[in-house]
Amino acid sequence: MSLFVLSIIIYMVIGAFAGFLAGLFGVGGGIILVPGFYYTLSWLYPEGSHLMQISIGTALATIIITGSSSVRAHAARHNIRHDIIWKLGIGVAIGSLLSAVIADSLPSETLKSFFAIMIMLLAALMVMGPEKLTQKIGRFDHFPNKIISTISGMIIGCLSGLMGIGGATLSVPFMTLFRTEMRQAVGTASAIGLFIALPSAAGFMITGLSEQTGIPHTIGYIYYPAWLAVISCSMVTAIFGARLAHHLDPKKLKRIFAGFMVLLAVSMLADELF
Repeated sequence: MSLFVLSIIIYMVIGAFAGFLAGLFGVGGGIILVPGFYYTLSWLYPEGSHLMQISIGTALATIIITGSSSVRAHAARHNIRHDIIWKLGIGVAIGSLLSAVIADSLPSETLKSFFAIMIMLLAALMVMGPEKLTQKIGRFDHFPNKIISTISGMIIGCLSGLMGIGGATLSVPFMTLFRTEMRQAVGTASAIGLFIALPSAAGFMITGLSEQTGIPHTIGYIYYPAWLAVISCSMVTAIFGARLAHHLDPKKLKRIFAGFMVLLAVSMLADELF
């Protein structure tokens, strides 16, 4: 068996795992996909460059496919707030495009450290939960005006694009600050994920075209063998994860996953420090 064929099998396993966890915990699979892509590419192409950019760009490209099915499911249940999308969408798209430009200008090692630190922060946010966070900060009766919403959307889009995630971990707490009902916040976040994935994936593809990464089978910073392998598995396993989630304690699940995120982040930081 060639290394390439073996890598496809690995990517399928990573995709199945990421999809299952996304359905189980209600978070985007990018948190799993980016490290999975990075370490597999490092093993396959030890002399390759821009590995984090390719890992993030490929993860964002998968969200376009997997996120579309999620949007349809939430739309069928009328859980998408179009007024919020109208306020946040433009800023999110701009921030997502900026993330590709910023990522292209950073060394892969710096991007890896940023990803690991952000994972730790997101783990803390997950354990705390949007409801507790809004209780501590307080809630506002009205959604902010277009200017503030656009700036907020740019921040959400840029940070999410730099991490290769759909942004629900950031956008859901933001929306709940303004008394958005939780199911609607989650449904709207799935739609916002497409505003992140489409521009940022296109940006990663374009900015990577001029780079010599030493890695074959890429279009810019998109590694399409991994993209195809992941989307073939993750959409199926996400269904099983979502079904299992209904039978387990969500608080314990989130604590377990948050612990896993911290271990993953520490491992990535240790690679750079030692």
